[in-house]
Amino acid sequence: MDLKQMLDEDWIHNIYYGEALLAEKMPETKEYKRVTKKLNSVYTLLLKEEELKEIMLTLNENLLIKEGIEAEFEFKLGFKTAICLIMQGLEK
Repeated sequence: MDLKQMLDEDWIHNIYYGEALLAEKMPETKEYKRVTKKLNSVYTLLLKEEELKEIMLTLNENLLIKEGIEAEFEFKLGFKTAICLIMQGLEK
């Protein structure tokens, strides 16, 4: 989603009705798609190996938890930074 599309959206409506699910939006770059495809093939390959399956599932679960914590932290940091920039801009 580009900036123009974001500015055109009715964010108050979306937030009120629970439609602002930004965490569901993913990058659409070629690099992101390439890396995702590569990861999916590696996961598929590892899941076929019974000895590695449990280790891989445990690793993946913990990586997802870690990434979720990082994503929340980065969101909060970005939001706070944006608010600070807005407040500083309004002071002058």
